[in-house]
Amino acid sequence: MRVALLADIHGNAPALRAVLEDAKKLGVDELWFLGDVMGYGPLPISCINLLDEWEPTVWLMGNHDLAALQMWKGTDVGDQAIRYLAPGEDERLVALWHAKQLEAGLPARRIQKLKECPAWQRANAGIYAAHGAVLSADPHEAENIGPNAYCNPWSLPPDLMLDTILRLHDEALPRLIVVGHTHIPAHGRAKQWEKPRGWEWEAGEELYEPAGGPKALLENGDRLAMICPGSVGVPRNVKDTNAAYYAVLETVKWTVEFRRIPYNRGEFEAAKVPMPRHLYEILARQHSY
Repeated sequence: MRVALLADIHGNAPALRAVLEDAKKLGVDELWFLGDVMGYGPLPISCINLLDEWEPTVWLMGNHDLAALQMWKGTDVGDQAIRYLAPGEDERLVALWHAKQLEAGLPARRIQKLKECPAWQRANAGIYAAHGAVLSADPHEAENIGPNAYCNPWSLPPDLMLDTILRLHDEALPRLIVVGHTHIPAHGRAKQWEKPRGWEWEAGEELYEPAGGPKALLENGDRLAMICPGSVGVPRNVKDTNAAYYAVLETVKWTVEFRRIPYNRGEFEAAKVPMPRHLYEILARQHSY
């Protein structure tokens, strides 16, 4: 089975459209969305509608998603829970803007379905999917998508997540974990479940040069692999930030291909005209979210 892994779209509809067109050409069997359709970019409703057309098998909650959904429900923009999910003031104001877009652009039943998305789940036999990390047994706990849940080669959460999974699992241990949140394409391997796990990582531009193509997930006795497909809408730690990034997982051969897709950046920038600050302040004073 071939699975398109998408994460961190962040309101960038032109980038998402280009990725979906590429995935369609490749004939993928499923789409797994790893969270954060909202935040940063200007077109979250368009992105939600584009994803809905594909009926993703996995749809996870991201931190920017949860911030906007909580403000839609009525939480104040300055609330501590919102500050935890979106630490920067500009991020919180965009989340407020997106909360208003939800109210205007989607029926309440669709918004309620978004609110029910977990931050992590068992996606398939042998595979966990998480927006940030599996740090709590409750997949709806904000800890899983907070500022301490970034899984990358330079952080502790990969090991903390494995500790949690060891406590949680009631079947065979997974062979693969797919995550978002960092916006950095990455592929890691652990030699064993026990500490020290001996992680080996490739990340960022080294996944694309000198040549791309499918990469083996497990080899030479590896016990576990981790993938971050990068960000569709706001890529980081790569040369071409004007492209959209995602990955295609092959679950029979256990390979992954990291893909970089050009798109119409001008369309995105044209839609990104900022709201005047006084309008944000008017929104922040309202309580009818």
